[in-house]
Amino acid sequence: MISWQGNTEIVTPGNVRSDLVSGIDIGPTSLALAGLGVPDYMEGQNLFGEHFVERDYVIAAKDRCDFTIDRMRMRNFMTDRPFMQAQYRDGSDYMELLRTMNANGELTPEQAFFWAEERIAEEFYDCDADPDEVNNLVDDPDHAEALQYHRDILTQWIAQTDDQGQYPEPEIGLRLVLEQRGDQCVNPEYDALKKETQ
Repeated sequence: MISWQGNTEIVTPGNVRSDLVSGIDIGPTSLALAGLGVPDYMEGQNLFGEHFVERDYVIAAKDRCDFTIDRMRMRNFMTDRPFMQAQYRDGSDYMELLRTMNANGELTPEQAFFWAEERIAEEFYDCDADPDEVNNLVDDPDHAEALQYHRDILTQWIAQTDDQGQYPEPEIGLRLVLEQRGDQCVNPEYDALKKETQ
């Protein structure tokens, strides 16, 4: 969602896009709207540029978020961790409410899915038929070809971009986060460093 008070020829009020956009488009779009040039090394596109190329897919990625180490693409690479592992939102009213409801068995099965101790390796949804992404189609033979197509895209993207998520966290980064966050650092990547300080 974009709030804009400038030229309505650039951003038309009430206009809704149905094509795929990515978070990496925010930087180039902001620079362009500010009247600045977009460097060639930026991967994203100006969402309102005349040369915007619609995408067939978007690779979404989640790695370390503050002190929590993760690796999610189309795959959940770190299946030994819950979706709701320790994170910066812990302690907020809504997270504590959800944590309590989960402990008391008050969540629906779909809601409780995110509180499981381990996560599944892959998720594949028909977002038109299932916009809430509840029905995982990974094991459905009718979707095996489409699933493999997307697996291949991800494998190629990881290789082409030298996806940094495939590499372990650098020790210096782990040390700095551990110094700042201490006991909040519960991922196994911190274990060896914690032993050094004991």
